[in-house]
Amino acid sequence: MPVQERRESVQPFDWAKQWYPLAYVEDLDVKVPHPLELLSQRLAKGRRTLVPAHGIAAGTAVLAPQQGQGFFAAGEQEQIKSEQPFDWAKQWYPLGFLEDLDPKVPHPVELLSQRLVLWCDGQGQWRCFQDKCPHRLAPLSEGRIEPSDGTLMCSYHGWRFDGEGKCTDIPQSLDAKANASACANPRSCAISHPTQVLQGKVWVYGEGGPRTFIDSAAVQPARAPNLAVGESVREAGGGEALRLVQPYTRDFPYAWDVLAENLLDPSHVNFSHHGIIGDRDKEDSGLTRISPGPEPAAAPSAQDTISMEVETWVRQARKVDKWGVQFIAPCLIQWKFRLPWGNTNTLNFYMIPTAPGKSRFMLDSYTQKEGMPLPVLLILKYFAIPWLPHLRMSNRILDGDTALLHWQGHSVAREAKEEGRTWRQAYFMPTPADRYVAKFRQWLDERAGGGPTPYDPSHPLPPLETSKETILDRWNSHTMHCKACQQGFRIVQAAQIAAAVLGALCMLGLSAVLGQGRPLLSRLPALLGAGAIVCAVAWRLLKSFKQNFIFVDYNHSHQH
Repeated sequence: MPVQERRESVQPFDWAKQWYPLAYVEDLDVKVPHPLELLSQRLAKGRRTLVPAHGIAAGTAVLAPQQGQGFFAAGEQEQIKSEQPFDWAKQWYPLGFLEDLDPKVPHPVELLSQRLVLWCDGQGQWRCFQDKCPHRLAPLSEGRIEPSDGTLMCSYHGWRFDGEGKCTDIPQSLDAKANASACANPRSCAISHPTQVLQGKVWVYGEGGPRTFIDSAAVQPARAPNLAVGESVREAGGGEALRLVQPYTRDFPYAWDVLAENLLDPSHVNFSHHGIIGDRDKEDSGLTRISPGPEPAAAPSAQDTISMEVETWVRQARKVDKWGVQFIAPCLIQWKFRLPWGNTNTLNFYMIPTAPGKSRFMLDSYTQKEGMPLPVLLILKYFAIPWLPHLRMSNRILDGDTALLHWQGHSVAREAKEEGRTWRQAYFMPTPADRYVAKFRQWLDERAGGGPTPYDPSHPLPPLETSKETILDRWNSHTMHCKACQQGFRIVQAAQIAAAVLGALCMLGLSAVLGQGRPLLSRLPALLGAGAIVCAVAWRLLKSFKQNFIFVDYNHSHQH
């Protein structure tokens, strides 16, 4: 047979149906999985298996959950379908805690793929504009707040705006009459969003423009039902609400829906957060019983809430315990559980959709002051270091999820965009533990348009970020937004400088006394030498501790 004819008769070469060497055995640690890539697939290499990194083994059938079987109680599915579509833009969202926002400077923020600027005017009112000057669209967040009149000045050409967005001065105008005429033109105004201060947070309405100040007045924010309505934080019944955790803000490299799904999934806690707030080694660590819970008392819309009662292993209680979880659209998930002395602790998780593949997370936690043991009360009021729980708990807990959810979110988006597969086709959820994840996904599809910040279908997905230094970057995602952690960083940095200076003085003193002929092991040289060593060790320890504000690697294989 001629060579050309023989080539034409051969089947096309299939790259996917081939074997590839990916590593030398001697370089692999059999105790941990190793992330790899092959033919544009992320893989996880274990001792005997090679599986896609999203966790479904090659060749495994991917089954969609059957509606009404295992996930949804009778009537739940029909209730979701019967309501009007949920409008993400016509909602209130918290964008910052009051105590973390400096009223002297403008703050750039994102919401629903819009770049905004949050600032405080001369009357002490927090304002929000779209982050573009009407002159030539320069960012107003790079401007400054004028101390003389409390206006926001654009740093590009000096245009000034009052709290309502009206332009008050255009320095390039030829005279006062021309200035007044230009400022009177509606096109000179910044686009303003309604704002309000509620329960210690600055809330911003999703839409901007004059009409929204009327529309927003009829929309109730997804506030914490257990706290009173008002600028300050108090219990709904009027008693003092005691903070257990310093308010915490963090920006995540994954989408709002992935964050919400994670917070509605209590079954992951004992595994993702083993050794911190979870315990995967207990016999009942995977046990998760979920049942419908009571409707939130003050939700904006009962149709846009999900409430459940959870029974699972709780590490702090060292037993299987019950707690409640509530989702209140568009941005609040609450966890409620009993403290050892009987009070109810409420964790308020706020989820802000910032941009495609990105979200902001805000946390505060309150309990009743009444009934709290005196030693705990004294510690919280007088001895607690506000930034230390962020380093030792909040950052570590969230580091355990962040890389997982970034990679999961990318896989979900890629399955939808490139393979046309919905979550029903891509997810395999055979247990009741996923019941409310499925219910949330159904609500998102059938009532909320699939989510608040979808990727643009006409553009390719952004590349997957694989660098842990970028994904777990604490400085840019949290520390720079947190006044308490900025203060802690400055304290540690000052202590490090002090250790260096004292160490240098000890070395200079040691050199001087040795130059006078004193023996090295005599009292003063020995003290100076010991002081230099102590300062060097302290400097090294402080340098290492300072990394807690910047970046700490997290490897689940090392969490024993």
